[in-house]
Amino acid sequence: MSTAYRRNPAIEAAPLQALANGGVLDEGVIETGKGVALAAATNVAGFGALAFGNYPAMRSVGIVALIGSVTCLLTALTLVPALMARTAASPKETT
Repeated sequence: MSTAYRRNPAIEAAPLQALANGGVLDEGVIETGKGVALAAATNVAGFGALAFGNYPAMRSVGIVALIGSVTCLLTALTLVPALMARTAASPKETT
């Protein structure tokens, strides 16, 4: 492979840093939500197409995957940021 995947700690730590700034979200964190929503929308569209098939097994797979994708989207956009804010707001224990 000519290109290798490299982890970027700055990108991974961005949501935690934003929430550590008094709960104010930076523009980068807001843009991440748009990317997550777009990726989920393409996933929902693909699995939603299976829901219109004539073969019952594929139809049921499409419906279940569609519901799962929407559930994951809602969780990623609501529950995860709330848990991150709560974790960032809680006092750190020292030993």
